[in-house]
Amino acid sequence: MNGFTGTISTILSTANKIQAPAINRARCFLCASAYNAKEGEKYCFSCTSILDQVGDKILLEQLLNSMCMVIY
Repeated sequence: MNGFTGTISTILSTANKIQAPAINRARCFLCASAYNAKEGEKYCFSCTSILDQVGDKILLEQLLNSMCMVIY
């Protein structure tokens, strides 16, 4: 699991460096980066790309929602 977490952190930090500045700023619930949000979006493009590759979306969303409640 540590290798997976490290890989995700590396991908997100690299992707955040190459994103264009956001005009309509919102914070990603997962990585807390600022991004140009459309209405109803919770996650930045980088996190959304990674989450799209996960198999069990319902379980993942429950996990992320509980994490976000603890963080925020």
